[in-house]
Amino acid sequence: MATEGSEGLRKAYRVRSVAAQGHLWLIEQDAGEHIGWHPDTARHRRQEALSEDAWGYGLIPIGKGGHLMMTVVEREALSELLKGTRERQARAFNRWLDSLAPEA
Repeated sequence: MATEGSEGLRKAYRVRSVAAQGHLWLIEQDAGEHIGWHPDTARHRRQEALSEDAWGYGLIPIGKGGHLMMTVVEREALSELLKGTRERQARAFNRWLDSLAPEA
């Protein structure tokens, strides 16, 4: 089941997500846009820092009954990846991530 957006502490972000395997998985493209990362930067950081079970590909529903294969990243893994960053946008997004319920 895909959901869009969640209320954060001070700001709400529109990030498509999927609940699977007892975890919340965020669309990497959506998260990267809010963090301020170029798609290549997001891919490089994910491949360098995250284990293979912390990210993957998912069929995400799009308009008119279609689906699109997109990269998804587990919420807790993305939060860990963002810890210690100096980028203001990334820190704000990480605070929002940490405010989400740990289990979907």
